[in-house]
Amino acid sequence: MGTPADQEATIGAGLIVGVAFVAIAFFQRVYDSHRLFNGMWQARKVVFVWMMSLAILALIAFLLKSTTSLSRGTTIVFAITGLVSLGAHRAAWRIGLASSLAKGHLIDRRVVLLSLKPLDFTSNRFKDLRKNGFDVVRHFVLNATQDDAALDAEILNIIRQSRMTNAEEFLLAIDWNELPMLQKLSQRLRQVPQPIRLLPDFPIADLVSRPFMPVSGTMAIEIQRPPLSIFERAQKRCLDIGLASIALLMLAPLLIISAILIKLDSEGSIIFRAVPSRLQRKAFRDLEVSQHERCGERPHRYPSDQAGQAGD
Repeated sequence: MGTPADQEATIGAGLIVGVAFVAIAFFQRVYDSHRLFNGMWQARKVVFVWMMSLAILALIAFLLKSTTSLSRGTTIVFAITGLVSLGAHRAAWRIGLASSLAKGHLIDRRVVLLSLKPLDFTSNRFKDLRKNGFDVVRHFVLNATQDDAALDAEILNIIRQSRMTNAEEFLLAIDWNELPMLQKLSQRLRQVPQPIRLLPDFPIADLVSRPFMPVSGTMAIEIQRPPLSIFERAQKRCLDIGLASIALLMLAPLLIISAILIKLDSEGSIIFRAVPSRLQRKAFRDLEVSQHERCGERPHRYPSDQAGQAGD
């Protein structure tokens, strides 16, 4: 169990890492409900935030001159077990949320869906609405070819029927070629107190998800991003080093066993070292095919063949 001082240091380190992880993950939007279902995105973010939290712990321990109370082996074990636990926790959250949403336990937003054509609710665009907490109580298909007076009357009728369903939001399913109708619908729906969200197709979603900057009353959308900044390169380097270190630690037992087998099987060095051809050309010249090789036996092609069966 260790002394009380060691236990306090361990608990303090765990609290520091926990607070740092939750704070960084919150600002990285790791806890958004729609992102919890994205396994690859969660894996990348969890590894990055975990490495940042460990770096903060190391910095605090260095500033407080308490690195002696945190042994190297304990820190490595803590880093590996913590990362594995976070992965298992995210997987459990994903399974639990999917099961709860499938049973209707976490569906808390009653929405009215408006579109300009019949929709295929089995497509990727609409099949995950319930998974993300949207309960479509009514679906109205508007006629885009009618005049403004008929459109106003149809919108008023939709608003009247939506009030009877106690809808909390309006969703507009608009495609790229239907964008001119978006402004008309948004102007006519201003009288409703509920929020109105756009559910675009892929071209619009890809466009609005890109970074932009205001320019002279309009905006410039980024089509191709610039090279990585210094901070982004440092972030990528820390992530690469962290993942490589964890992989090396996990493969260390296998590497040690392989080295022992090679040493027991051969008298030479465990690590093969080749002599450059420009320094010793004779060691690398082609050998004539011997009688043993023609019979199917494997000849020794080099004078010092030190690699044994375990190292082949």
